[in-house]
Amino acid sequence: MHILKNGGVSPPERGLAWCFLFGMYPCSSTALERSLLHEQLVVRYLVMRRKWRRFLPSAVQIQLNGTDAELVAALRYFEQREAQARAQQQTQDQSEELKDRWTFLELQAQILFERVTFDQEELQEAIRIIDKDVPRTNRDLNYYQNEGLGNLLVLRDILITYAAFHPEVSYAQGMNDLCSRFLEVLDSEVDTFWSFSCYMEKFSRDFRADGLHRKLELEAALLKELDPPLFSHLVKDSMESFTFCH
Repeated sequence: MHILKNGGVSPPERGLAWCFLFGMYPCSSTALERSLLHEQLVVRYLVMRRKWRRFLPSAVQIQLNGTDAELVAALRYFEQREAQARAQQQTQDQSEELKDRWTFLELQAQILFERVTFDQEELQEAIRIIDKDVPRTNRDLNYYQNEGLGNLLVLRDILITYAAFHPEVSYAQGMNDLCSRFLEVLDSEVDTFWSFSCYMEKFSRDFRADGLHRKLELEAALLKELDPPLFSHLVKDSMESFTFCH
C-alpha cells in the first residue's frame, strides 16, 4: 500500500488500487473472495437504490428546466442506455447456480435494509440540492463530455442513495465534486458508491455542521500563525469567524 501511495499506479490498474486504498476490498483478500464480495455489494446497492426510488418515484428522474440542452440530450441517451442494459441482462443465459445465488443475495439485502426508513422532507431537500449541484459538476472533464455527460446522472443516483441511507450525514455541497472523482477513476456506479461510502466513514464529519465549524477554526489558527498582519486585518473588520470560507 505504501508503494502505491508514494509511487503511483498505472491508469488501467488505478481503479482496483483505489478499491483497496479506500477499503472496499480487504487488503488480504483473494481474487475469489473479491469476486464473491463484489456480487454481494452489487446486489446490496441495487436493493438500496430501488428502495428510495420506490419511496420517492417522482425523484427518480432529475428535474431539468429545459435550458441545459446538452444535459437534456444526455438524459435521453442515458435512459436509452439503461433500457438496453436491462434488456440485455434479461436475455443473458445464466446458470441455475448463479440465479440461485443472486436470488439469495437479494433476499439477504432486502432483509438487511427492511427496517430502514426515510424522512421524506429531509430526503427531498437533499435531492433538491443534489439536483442543483450535479449539473454543474466537473463538466470540463473528458469523462463528462458528449455522451459521457450521462455519467452525471449516475453520479446523482450514487449521491441520493448515500444520502438516503446515511441521514446523519445526508448531502452537503462539495460531496458531488469528491464523489465525481471516484466515479471518473472507477468508472463503475457500484464501486464508486462503496468506495465513496468507505471514505465518508472516516471523513463525513467534515461535511457536517460541527466539522465545518472545526475547519473554520483551524483555518483561522493557521492564518494567525502564518500571516499575523492579515489575520489582524480580518479581526479589525469583524471577519474573524471566517464564514466567508464556508
